Amino acid sequence: AAVGFVALHLVLRGLGEASPAAFWVGLAAAIFEAAMVGALADWFAVTALFRHPMGVPIPHTAIIPENKDRIGNALANFVGGHFLSPENVMARLERVNFAELAGQWLNDPEHLRATRHRLVGLVEDSVGRLEDERIAAFVTREVMPQLKEVALAPKLSDLLLQLAKDNQHEELLDELLRGTLAMAADHKDTLRELIRARLPRFVPEGLVDIARDAVSRAIETTLDEMIADRQHPLRLRIHEAVNGFIEKLEHDEATQARVDAWRDRLLANEAVQAFALARWHDFKAFLARDLRDEDSRTFAFLEARAVELGHAMLEDEGFQHAVNEKVEAAASWALREHGHRLPHLIRDTIHRWDAETVSEQIELTVGRDLQYIRLNGTLVGGLVGGLLYLLVFLLG
Repeated sequence: AAVGFVALHLVLRGLGEASPAAFWVGLAAAIFEAAMVGALADWFAVTALFRHPMGVPIPHTAIIPENKDRIGNALANFVGGHFLSPENVMARLERVNFAELAGQWLNDPEHLRATRHRLVGLVEDSVGRLEDERIAAFVTREVMPQLKEVALAPKLSDLLLQLAKDNQHEELLDELLRGTLAMAADHKDTLRELIRARLPRFVPEGLVDIARDAVSRAIETTLDEMIADRQHPLRLRIHEAVNGFIEKLEHDEATQARVDAWRDRLLANEAVQAFALARWHDFKAFLARDLRDEDSRTFAFLEARAVELGHAMLEDEGFQHAVNEKVEAAASWALREHGHRLPHLIRDTIHRWDAETVSEQIELTVGRDLQYIRLNGTLVGGLVGGLLYLLVFLLG
């Protein structure tokens, strides 16, 4: 446009006003002149958005750098007031079936397998962050007091009654008697020492052996009879004693107090806490090994439960509705409690940005459109210049 303006004005100088070509050359010169002005005006306007044109601090230029914080405030208020308003967000969420989307994803085991390494890393990282000292402190602070609140006597009574109801107490007693029988057979020397300690010194050793054998046979015979005959008098007396103990567990306050005292002593024992910590170490070691195994039982279990959950989300409308309600309730709570924080986050983030960097990034992002603005300004300016030239000519 500038070259055309200069060239045509040079041509006009060589033409007389009466020349037939003067009108058309003048029209073209006016168009190029106006196009040049329009281009320069739009260049100035676009440049003024991002910096001072030619470095000259002209008022109302470098608009974005100078007003970065104000723009950030306006953007934060706009997002918070329009996009994140509870009404707007909840209206959108109500149209989304989150349970169905999750069910479709979970229903395909390949999705879980594809994310297996991420899941394994996430679980390992989560477990690894749980330091032994924190676990021990948690057990001492949270778990132990809760266990001390458990009324152990009624629960022990219920356990014994359940064993008796399913007739498992007879099998348990059989195992106990067999164990006692095996222990008696393995500790005959100990039995002899006990008998020797209770007899006078002058009793010969041979008689001690005879006494030991007699006592041992009597014990073994009695235990064999008790195992073979579930109506054996001694066996029935054991059942009576157990039933009496159950009765005391349910109704005798003194027995209940003794059981609770035993519970408290057990929980206060450092060996119990050490046992719990050792089991935590075992669990971590097992989890680390199992998750890295191709045939991981933990991952197989999680995969099966995930597929079951996916089926339920797709097929059970009631469950689907409940899941969607929970998601919407969680979103509503998050908006109420923390929705106001996002505008602050946007505002603070933009405030921390360097003004020149922000301006440069915006200009690079919309640079092609800005170039079209300059080109359009040139064309529109030229068109307006030509129309004005014709208007002046017609008005004469």
